[in-house]
Amino acid sequence: EKGFENAAVYLDSHANLPQYASAGSVSAIVFNFGWLPGGNHDIFTRAETSVPAIQKSLDILKPGGLLALCLYYGRNNGYSERDAILSFLSELDSRHYAVMKCDFLNRKNDPPFPIFIVKERE
Repeated sequence: EKGFENAAVYLDSHANLPQYASAGSVSAIVFNFGWLPGGNHDIFTRAETSVPAIQKSLDILKPGGLLALCLYYGRNNGYSERDAILSFLSELDSRHYAVMKCDFLNRKNDPPFPIFIVKERE
């Protein structure tokens, strides 16, 4: 489409991200973890590939770049992926990354939540 010449979308596993971009070359990355909203909840991501994909994406981001995550948790994939991702992100060096987690205050039953990470410097 016109106006999107500098964007690319790949239908592939998030574990394969390094095949598409080199270190420090990307301004923004968006991930959906858990299941696809409105999709089959029997198909979902897992911590063993999601956490490494996040780490690789941080390497690929330019300084000033943004990583946006949305975590759908509960149901079939339980809470293990959510907990592993939150644990990993809480350990990121605050001198290099700003990490913000947002929550719904008026939704019940494990609503999804977004997380935004800005790579402030290498």
